Amino acid sequence: MAATRIDLGLAPSIRLGGLTLTPATRAIRRDDGAQEVIEPRVMQVLLALADARGEIVRREDLTECCWEGRIVGEDAINRVLSRLRRVAEGIGRGSFRIETITRIGYRLVELGPTIEETATRRSILGLTGPRFGRDEAISIARPTRRAVLAGAAAGSLMLAGGAWWGYGRWPLPASAREAMERGMHAFRLLTLDDLSTAVAAFHQATELAPRAAGPWGSLALAYRWLYWFTHGQEASLNAQRARDAAGKALRLDPDNGDAQATLATLQPQFRNWLAYDAASKTVFARHPDQVGIGLLHIDLMSNVGRIHELNAVTRRLVSRDRSWPWLYSCLVCSNLCLGRLDDADAASDYAFQQWPRHVGTWFTRLLLLTYSGRAAAALAMVEDEEHRPTGLPDWDFNLSAAEARALMTRSKADIDAAAALYWNWAHQAVGVAENAVRFFSAVGRLDDALAILNALYFNRGFDVGNRSFGKEQGLYSERRNRPTWMLWLPSMAGLRADPRTASIIREIGLTDYWRKSGNRPDFPIAGFTAT
Repeated sequence: MAATRIDLGLAPSIRLGGLTLTPATRAIRRDDGAQEVIEPRVMQVLLALADARGEIVRREDLTECCWEGRIVGEDAINRVLSRLRRVAEGIGRGSFRIETITRIGYRLVELGPTIEETATRRSILGLTGPRFGRDEAISIARPTRRAVLAGAAAGSLMLAGGAWWGYGRWPLPASAREAMERGMHAFRLLTLDDLSTAVAAFHQATELAPRAAGPWGSLALAYRWLYWFTHGQEASLNAQRARDAAGKALRLDPDNGDAQATLATLQPQFRNWLAYDAASKTVFARHPDQVGIGLLHIDLMSNVGRIHELNAVTRRLVSRDRSWPWLYSCLVCSNLCLGRLDDADAASDYAFQQWPRHVGTWFTRLLLLTYSGRAAAALAMVEDEEHRPTGLPDWDFNLSAAEARALMTRSKADIDAAAALYWNWAHQAVGVAENAVRFFSAVGRLDDALAILNALYFNRGFDVGNRSFGKEQGLYSERRNRPTWMLWLPSMAGLRADPRTASIIREIGLTDYWRKSGNRPDFPIAGFTAT
């Protein structure tokens, strides 16, 4: 049985029970009018199982067609299947269910009518090849050109903030441009699943235009971000794929910015501040209008306390391209740090209108409300279950609710309840430990904040592990990119002033960075003077 890669952009709409699946937009519409947009990987797996028509699909086949054959852990597959089961129990109730066949794979059982094909059905996979469990060949109609993605003006589309078609001094055919459009739409969202979708689209573009540097550079940068979010063998493979793609791009065009940025930032940032700064700054100076490159340098500035500069760079990039949700998260957080609440609210409002369930947009808005004196509004936001990001565990939202409640009431009982939750989950995830430091500083429990900082950076007291949050998200934060950006939030002022913080700052190399680079943090911090 052969499994071929699922391309959401080429897959036609299909019927599944009482549902209509539209892969290109990742939308599921029920016959009663209810609609839900699901994550790219979840849609890919749903299509793979639906196309098997009740037969068993092995995990190996899912890996091949939905993860492009990359080596992924069981957690990644289980996470997607868990989300798909939630879809089956929600909007898909009465239309299908997912069965696990122990030690073999999975099967989709349709509960409504049989799966119908559209009048001009093509393969769900969008590629020539046999179906799961079937031997007949599938003919593929050439896809029609899709409308240009939202937010991009015809004739002036931007790839990572730079010009689309001229990369590598080799024109792209229409089919390759369409693949790049799809890839860039996913890439801008910068989530794990969307990055994987972008990789698939950029791969297709390299196959359609192998002598153009642009697709290779975009592929390199997408792999570089995947490397940043993964760990172990998977991270090593992503790093090597990024290097390979960057090398091909630079052989075609030595000035390809995406490839230059990829190679410059495939090194640790944490405790390697000077080298990372020098490398990323050089590339960003050569390509100042490319957002995908700018975000790599912005990340560095956020961690070393250069918030005014970060804010200025982010505002300039937003003025050129308003289609990156993470740029708005950077605007919100930097404005919050700088005390510009009106500007933070404006950026958050725009992002929330555009991407209301994007995990970065949603949690950035929650942070803004929680830590700007509006904890009651933050609590109401968490309790609005119908509009929360999907695919996240309940404990994550329960923790956010406890934090908001504690900062709203300031009662000892509520603070103790949130503290107990944070101590429990901080032992299991980097992102939770990061948030715990922020919370404990805000409520004046500096001993707790310092204890967790020591664990986060040095494994002293306990090991927080490498997961960013819950296993459902599949994100990792290895020691090469431990976060320090939260040190500059207003709620951290008490911790920054504590003399015990000075030794931590010195040991992670920030003091040395500030003195050798000539860049000082925008906020006073214990133990550091500019001279």
